[in-house]
Amino acid sequence: MRNYLQPQWDQNSEQLTTPIALRFKVICVIAIFLAIPSLVFAQATVSIQPLEMESPIVGQEFSVEVAITNGENVAAYQVTVEFNPNTLAFVEAKNADYLPENAFVVPPIITDNNVTLAATSLADVSNGDGTLATITFSVVDVNPSTIKFTAALLSDPEANQLDVITTNGQITDPAPKNEFPVAVIDVTPKTVFTGQTVTLSAAGSQDDSKIQTYVWRFGDGSNAEQQETVTHVYKQPGTYTVTLTVTDDGVPALEDEAIFVITVTDEKLSVRQQGKQIISWGQLKIRK
Repeated sequence: MRNYLQPQWDQNSEQLTTPIALRFKVICVIAIFLAIPSLVFAQATVSIQPLEMESPIVGQEFSVEVAITNGENVAAYQVTVEFNPNTLAFVEAKNADYLPENAFVVPPIITDNNVTLAATSLADVSNGDGTLATITFSVVDVNPSTIKFTAALLSDPEANQLDVITTNGQITDPAPKNEFPVAVIDVTPKTVFTGQTVTLSAAGSQDDSKIQTYVWRFGDGSNAEQQETVTHVYKQPGTYTVTLTVTDDGVPALEDEAIFVITVTDEKLSVRQQGKQIISWGQLKIRK
C-alpha cells in the first residue's frame, strides 16, 4: 500500500509545486524587464546651466550653457531657448565643443524673446556629457525670470530623433545688500569721578539686519564683550578713550567703530581744582 501511494504523492507534489515555481519565474522576468529601461533607454538631458543664478546688475552681461548629459550617438542638435525681453537682451550665441570638430553650425535665428541654435556633425558622433552651446545675455531689468526651452532636438547620423528631456534655468532676485552697521556710544553720567560707576550704552547703534557682537575697550586696559550696555569704574583720574566695535550678522559680516573720550577727575579735589582740569567729552566715528 505504501509503495502504491508514494508515486501518487510525488506526482501530486510535483503538480502542486510546478505552478509556484512558474509564478516565481514570471515575477523574476517582470522584475528584469522593468529594470531594463533604466539601463538601456536612459534619456539624454539638455539643460540650462547654471540652473539658478542671481541676476547681475542692469547693463551687465552674463553667459549660460546649453549642457547635455547622458548623450549617446549624437550627431546634431537644435534648441530654441526663450527668455523674457523685459529683463534680458540677447547678445550672442556660440556653438561649444560637444560635437566633433568641423561640425556645421547654423547661424542663430533670433526673435524678440527667443533664439534658435543648431549644429550638425558631418563625420562623427558624440557621447556622454558636455556643452552644446553658450548664450550671452545683457540685463535689462533686475527681476526674476526664466530661461526655458520651447524645443530641443537631438539626432543620430541617420537623422533619427533621439529621446531628450529638458531642464530650464531660473534668474532670481539678488540677495539684499548688506549695509554697514552704525556704532553709537552713550555715557552716563556726563561728569565722571574716580571710583564712580559709569554706564556705557550701545543701544543707539543701528543695522539693517541685526548687530551680532559688541566689543568694548575702556581705554585703561580692560575690555568687555557681547553686551549692549556695560558699566565700568575708573580708579585713576585722566583722559580715557572708550572704543566700541559692533559687528552685524551679514555674510560677509561688516563692522563699525565709535570712539568716546572721557575725562575722569579726582573726586577728592576741591571744586576749584576740579575746574582747573581740562574736561573733554564726546564721541568720534571711525568706519572700518
